[in-house]
Amino acid sequence: MNLPLPRELSIIGLAASPRVGGNSDKLLDAFLAGAQEAGAETEKIRLAEQSIHLCNGCEKCFANGICVFRDDAALLIEKLWRADLVALSTPVYFYSVTSHAKLLIDRTQALWARKEILHQPRRKGRGVLFGVAATHGPRLFEGMQLIVRYWMKSFYTELAANRYYRRVDHLGDIALHPTAMADARELGRKMIADPNYREEI
Repeated sequence: MNLPLPRELSIIGLAASPRVGGNSDKLLDAFLAGAQEAGAETEKIRLAEQSIHLCNGCEKCFANGICVFRDDAALLIEKLWRADLVALSTPVYFYSVTSHAKLLIDRTQALWARKEILHQPRRKGRGVLFGVAATHGPRLFEGMQLIVRYWMKSFYTELAANRYYRRVDHLGDIALHPTAMADARELGRKMIADPNYREEI
């Protein structure tokens, strides 16, 4: 039996692949399903379907923590600022996240300004990173993990767990992995059942 959550949590899943129903997409779906089974309400956002202007480095957000571009990213920025749990799922593109993810990451400079310049407080959150890649290099996920760890820190969120899968390339490959989908689902349950759940990363 699931105990009721003490308050409504804000749980956001960011799908960074341009491919609908791709491998990283499926992992995110499994994670969010596990969170829902534990009693949480979730929101999935496909970044490829959002209109996100690139950051032009104008630094106007330094004055008030608000980006000058009023596009889909403006709403996403506010969602990230309020989120208790953020899950990003992405394929590896040249040892990094996809361009769809990087556009949003750069635009959250406004949140960095709120934290580091304006010293605006907020409740601390937790983050999860899912990564899939076609190859198998030993350092395959290091670049994207560094990016995501320090991106999440900009809005008071700690990268608390990750799941990485090598040799996953063609559509549907993730379903052939012996544990990936079940692992993602179980992680979703754990993150909701225990608000302090974190792994050594």
